[in-house]
Amino acid sequence: MKNYYQILEVDRAVSPDDLKKAYRKLAQQWHPDKHPEESKNEAEEKFKEIAEAYSVLADEEKRRNYDATGSPDGRSNFNYQTAGDPFEIFRRMGGFNMNFGPQQPRPMKGQNIQEAVEISLRDSLFGTELPVQFSVMSACEVCEGNGAVDFEPCDVCKGQGGVTQQQGNMIMHHTCDHCRGQGRRPKSACGGCSGRGIQQLNRALNISIPKGIGNGVNLRLAGHGGRGFRGGPPGDMLLHIRVKYPDLDALSQEERTQLEQLLSK
Repeated sequence: MKNYYQILEVDRAVSPDDLKKAYRKLAQQWHPDKHPEESKNEAEEKFKEIAEAYSVLADEEKRRNYDATGSPDGRSNFNYQTAGDPFEIFRRMGGFNMNFGPQQPRPMKGQNIQEAVEISLRDSLFGTELPVQFSVMSACEVCEGNGAVDFEPCDVCKGQGGVTQQQGNMIMHHTCDHCRGQGRRPKSACGGCSGRGIQQLNRALNISIPKGIGNGVNLRLAGHGGRGFRGGPPGDMLLHIRVKYPDLDALSQEERTQLEQLLSK
């Protein structure tokens, strides 16, 4: 005997509203159109089983009979299958989750940048302040990377972020290609970035090089990369240190003495 409660992953005291929620969740999970070709048959069987369980437990009389005798019609030793089209049941229940709503672009961290600097042996031993100039692609300061400041509802999906198509008994929900699921379109391009949402900025920083730093060390400077998009955090700077060691053979005796004094400190 099939355990319909187990199939729908609910307990026997489940309320009608919770039963409906459980069905919707599982039906969307196991709908054949959400599975690749190699697993469509398995998904379709599971989808039909879920529909059968719901068609029994959602009917007050059938559920009462099932709880009492194990059969929706009150008989034991039954081999019951739903007489309705499982896809029609799914369609009547609203099809795929239509409660998607517009998909707001997620905040995104700004660009990380890498720069290499060369310092002297003295600076590596005792530290220094080093001016660094660099360029970085950064989210537009005006529109925060959105490409516009003023928006209007998408005229294709009417601000829903998705469009619905019916194919036979199937109701399919697709992300709107016109607005990329955002439900809105720019009224006009941002003047700060010409609608691109990104700008190239030239920046300058004074970097504190700690004493004792070695050749090949990478310093990560948090928050000194590009501006974040749509409220996201800024990127980081990765500073690669190269220590310029003196050519000992080319040093004069005086320079050798100075170097020895430097290293002995």
